[in-house]
Amino acid sequence: MMKLHPILIVLLIACFIPLAAKSSETITIKAYCEDFNPYNFKDDKQITGFSVDLLRAIADQAKINISIEIGPWKRFIKLVEKTPNTLLFTATRNHIREDRFKWFGPIDGRTQKLFKLKHQTYNWNLNIDSQSNSAALKSIHKAQYPIIAVSGDASEKSLSEQGYNVSAGPKPELNVKQFINERAPLIVNVDISMAAKLKLEGRSFSEVEPVAVFNDQYSYFYMVNKDTDTELVYRLQKALDTLKYNGVYKSIRNKWLN
Repeated sequence: MMKLHPILIVLLIACFIPLAAKSSETITIKAYCEDFNPYNFKDDKQITGFSVDLLRAIADQAKINISIEIGPWKRFIKLVEKTPNTLLFTATRNHIREDRFKWFGPIDGRTQKLFKLKHQTYNWNLNIDSQSNSAALKSIHKAQYPIIAVSGDASEKSLSEQGYNVSAGPKPELNVKQFINERAPLIVNVDISMAAKLKLEGRSFSEVEPVAVFNDQYSYFYMVNKDTDTELVYRLQKALDTLKYNGVYKSIRNKWLN
């Protein structure tokens, strides 16, 4: 058997000590978010929401410490752009932001749907072609059925530009109340946001149904500083993938959907 020289042994030990220290080092990520109910918001001074619950579960799975602060998006996006080991959520991943950050997700689809009440007391004489999504949108457009949307929101702008009959209001919660009171037969929203707003009114997501998908181009992600170690971002992505595989993700999502 070949014997190692004592000096060589010392050198080998010296090489492995930093690696061992690095592997046992506790990593802390600073996460920032805006008030964006039901994904991230303050409830009784506690930061909560679907994206918040999911991020905490991801951090536990990845064995990473995480702290979360809520505040203005404009300030946080500048901070995260220049500070390693920071992230911002809930963020729409698009071509404008793509190369400025690293990403893990998706948190959820940003699928904008047109909803109607399953049981309407006012007769809107809705006749929506259900053969395909494009057929449904075409029939809604042709009949000019009123659609409630948030003023200034991307979906409101897009619907208006395409010639749909939009009834715009500035407050999402008030818009849902108007929808429940049947001031218009349709409303544009995403699943979890719709469920949360209905819950505030003492209603259930099971009382509505989607009649068409208006836009499914983007998804929501966690947006990470570009200089953050790629291996760390991969670790967070792997943790999320595990949660989606083992059912934890579904459980968290259903909590906010129902």
